Amino acid sequence: MSKKTVAVITNDPAWTYNLRREILIALLEKEYRVVLIMGNGKRVDELQHMGCEFIEVPFERHGTNPLHELKLYRAYTKILKDLRPDFVLTYTIKPNSYAGMICGRLGIPYIANITGLGTAIEYEGKMQKLALGLYKAGLRKAQKVFFQNTENRDFMLEHKAIKGEYDLLPGSGVNTEYFQVLPYPDGETIDFLFIARVMKEKGIDQYLEAASFIRDTYPETRFHVCGFCEKEYEQVLKEYQEKEII
Repeated sequence: MSKKTVAVITNDPAWTYNLRREILIALLEKEYRVVLIMGNGKRVDELQHMGCEFIEVPFERHGTNPLHELKLYRAYTKILKDLRPDFVLTYTIKPNSYAGMICGRLGIPYIANITGLGTAIEYEGKMQKLALGLYKAGLRKAQKVFFQNTENRDFMLEHKAIKGEYDLLPGSGVNTEYFQVLPYPDGETIDFLFIARVMKEKGIDQYLEAASFIRDTYPETRFHVCGFCEKEYEQVLKEYQEKEII
């Protein structure tokens, strides 16, 4: 008897490995065939070593070029038609929207997970209307939509983007066996740590402003930034580091 196939559609392999590894391991242990459909990048080798299959698509996380988006949509369509998975799990706005529409059209069962709304949908305007329209089309026939915070759930319900089953997950959790607690280091400094994607919406501007003020007044403090840096902040962080603020 052949294994049942679960397709997991995300944007980035490193994100998938770091935040969804336990789900993939659980599916593999239950002897599902797990096929990852996403852009190429770091951690693909580790995911394949775990036992997952990998299919690359032309994914641009912040891309808005209609021709590029159509290319991604067609790539999803061809892969899902050929693969015909028994079930699909989607994460982030483009997989939730594009792959959701395709799964609904092809009659493939799927579950969407909304881990965050993203910058395109957080501010009123044309981009928000477009993103909401895509979400509504993509989530329309989902077997279930999972949210990870009440704000995202309430926003989508208020804008009538959800018509079927939905539920609230208590966050993603942390694997404390894989990420072990370390003893707090001794030292003479007081250290502050910013852990997030380096972008305006995460509050990096306020953090840097606070670091400038506090470091000037209390030189025994240290400010650290840890996270993926968006291009517009690469030079900013470099300048703050050269000034020994971070």
